[in-house]
Amino acid sequence: ERAAKRKLTQKFLNFAKALQSQSDQTNHGVEIDIPVDEFSFYGCPIKSQVRVRPTKNCLIAVTEFPPFVVDLNDIEFVYFERVDLKVKNVDLAIIFKDFITFKRINSVPRESMDDIKTYFNQIGIIFAEGVTPMNWNQFLSHIRDNFKDFLAQGGWRSLMTNIGDEDEEDGESDIYDSEFEGQ
Repeated sequence: ERAAKRKLTQKFLNFAKALQSQSDQTNHGVEIDIPVDEFSFYGCPIKSQVRVRPTKNCLIAVTEFPPFVVDLNDIEFVYFERVDLKVKNVDLAIIFKDFITFKRINSVPRESMDDIKTYFNQIGIIFAEGVTPMNWNQFLSHIRDNFKDFLAQGGWRSLMTNIGDEDEEDGESDIYDSEFEGQ
């Protein structure tokens, strides 16, 4: 079964490359977005642990339905949650430029964090990390309601400089997601 899967994958890859080459020669403008082989990580973007891979324009996990596809141009900020030496997995919150939408990739192995940060740094996406998961619906609503204040306070820098300062909150702020407390 694995050999058949590899053979089918290789056939599709060859087809995609041939289609891209033909498009380039005829100036038809078809662009095939093929996953990068040098970098991937495992996480749970929807319902099960899958391999998440970048392409030229997207971050994808297409081995389960529904597929997980995020256009890199739509990403405003990435926040690594539950970053603690005692925890083997972290979560990624991907915040979109509309300040309404976000997606999570849960259960990312902690040892993948440095590679993921390097990748985001190379493509110009800012990120931060914290011990406590955030209540993104409420936090993004607060940003939208007070956007000028958000910018005046340095934008995402407030999360970037408060890494490890969650103790100041004493767990009473609603921006931290109590669903994950105690894990």
